[in-house]
Amino acid sequence: MMTERQKKFRESYVNQISPFYNGLLHIGVMYAAGFTAIYYCASQLDNPTWAWLTIIPVAIAGNFVEWAMHKYVMHRLIDVFALRAIYDRHTRQHHQYFTDTDYTIDTVKEHRIVFFPWRVLIVLGVAGTIL
Repeated sequence: MMTERQKKFRESYVNQISPFYNGLLHIGVMYAAGFTAIYYCASQLDNPTWAWLTIIPVAIAGNFVEWAMHKYVMHRLIDVFALRAIYDRHTRQHHQYFTDTDYTIDTVKEHRIVFFPWRVLIVLGVAGTIL
């Protein structure tokens, strides 16, 4: 059951989304960037044989990094500009919009609250390249 506060927040949030926002385009860009990165990396392998086995530990390590990011950055306020922004976006917005009893997506505009902004792709891409 949705509380009155959550209804008001959801209505306010959706009304503030730019009329130019396109949820399907957002999803398409995220998937295209991901598939492009995978294709590029796979195309750089020369006679890969054993190299394909790195997929398993990298996938497991990636899941642990995502879990740690979610637990220690997205759910704990760290008063540093970028980390504070991640916390605000995730905990104060995403978890107010969706709760354990109401987690439906009713329109494609709502993908704005589900997926990371496009800027995050750039940040993660740069961070991944540096690491």
